[in-house]
Amino acid sequence: MARKARPSRPALFPMPVDGLFSHPNYVALPAAGRGMLLSLCEHYWRSACKPLPKDDDQLFAMARAHRPTWRHWRPTILALFDDIRPELERYHHARTTNATTINFAARNGGHAKQAKARLAALQDSTPAPVTPITLPRHDPTQHTPPRRPATPQRSQARLQDR
Repeated sequence: MARKARPSRPALFPMPVDGLFSHPNYVALPAAGRGMLLSLCEHYWRSACKPLPKDDDQLFAMARAHRPTWRHWRPTILALFDDIRPELERYHHARTTNATTINFAARNGGHAKQAKARLAALQDSTPAPVTPITLPRHDPTQHTPPRRPATPQRSQARLQDR
């Protein structure tokens, strides 16, 4: 059976969680409260920081919680979310509008495009004709120092060494 191709989604930016994890109310939440808060944060982040709905039933559905647990922890979770929302918005805004994302993509895309263009130019170009290079003949009179005349002492020393 053939697998269905997944629709392509734009890649998500990494969500900054330092403000969340270091918040004293987050540390005090039980596991269910942390799960509800993380579900709300994930929905907020995946929706490109669009405001959360005001309706309690929609928030409850996004938190994916047990209704009595949601009712008990809702004020704490929403207050904590309101505390970290500005940090999430700032980071998302910086990633979408600043030159960091655009420059990164342009830099990587530009290098790949230039490399492909160079490869295509190399493949399309015909090699230049090779012409043999003839070197000039060596003229020993130009490069060797003039010989000194042999002195009688040197020639006698040479004869004795033999």
